[in-house]
Amino acid sequence: MRDYDHEFEGLLGGTAICSKTLANIELKLFLCNLLQRFEIVADGKVPDIELRSDISVRPKNGYNCRLKPRIWT
Repeated sequence: MRDYDHEFEGLLGGTAICSKTLANIELKLFLCNLLQRFEIVADGKVPDIELRSDISVRPKNGYNCRLKPRIWT
């Protein structure tokens, strides 16, 4: 009987560096594909945002945005 350490782990679970590279490439392709098909529309204005400073600066109550389908002419 064979014993493998990482036989049933996901892409980033094992020690193989190629799986991490593949996961990063797939994430970039997904984001590029999403941004090609949709436009990001903000619900508010940037000066109206209250900021919260923890480890990083972020909006205090979140920031709502929507994805609007792009219309290609």
